[in-house]
Amino acid sequence: VYNLGSATLQNVTFKAGTASKGGAVYNGAGGSLKVNASTFRNLETTSSGGAIFSAGATALRQSSFASNLGAGNGGDIYHADDGSAGDGEGLVVQRCSFAGSESFLCGGGVSVVVVLHSCGGAAGTSSSAADGKGDGKGDGGGNGF
Repeated sequence: VYNLGSATLQNVTFKAGTASKGGAVYNGAGGSLKVNASTFRNLETTSSGGAIFSAGATALRQSSFASNLGAGNGGDIYHADDGSAGDGEGLVVQRCSFAGSESFLCGGGVSVVVVLHSCGGAAGTSSSAADGKGDGKGDGGGNGF
């Protein structure tokens, strides 16, 4: 999914996809993305955001993320929007699960640049990040903010 406007994804399963940014979803600057009760599994990118790359307003609810790979930041989600325009843009994560995803830099599960407006009821297990130093010690194995 390539979104520059407004998109709502309900009860969708994404699996085994590859992209340069966002293995399943790319939400561009100024875009608005709502994801409800969806599954993201075995996705990967050559950059950041193994499942979702977002630079716009993003709300994720009751969705699961597992075994995704971001070659940069965010094995599951990479979010880069500071909400400074006062338009309510940012990232909301509610009742989501994260398991077994990886990134080579920060945030094996979620990597957020600048602002996280809400993070309630998110559960994560066994996510990892590597920092490119070859020592197996990355920054933000679970979530990097």
